[in-house]
Amino acid sequence: MLDNNYRRTLVLLGKRQPAAPLQKRSFNFSSPKRDPNAMDVDALSTSDKQELLKRGACFNCKKIGHMAQTCPMKLNGQGYRQKMNPKEMHTHIRALLKEHLNEGEHEQLTKIAEKEGGF
Repeated sequence: MLDNNYRRTLVLLGKRQPAAPLQKRSFNFSSPKRDPNAMDVDALSTSDKQELLKRGACFNCKKIGHMAQTCPMKLNGQGYRQKMNPKEMHTHIRALLKEHLNEGEHEQLTKIAEKEGGF
């Protein structure tokens, strides 16, 4: 308050120029306009989403065993694939085995792995 009074006094005595009035700030919180004619190239249709949800598959690569946010095929900011933690790796391996092996091969592999201390 004293500083403001001092400044006014200097202006009145002519020792200082009056401060320029502050410009009122304007804020624009509106989202950018979207082109209504733009095509969503990578967008999934509703039926595709429903089918992937029923199968428990990823929306990104459409494989079973993980969700889109932890998809190993999705690239991070530097263009590299994300590293999997041990739990994700175990789930990914199980999904690959289920996808690529028939029932007999899967049982045989499971027995060998249990004998050697895996699975």
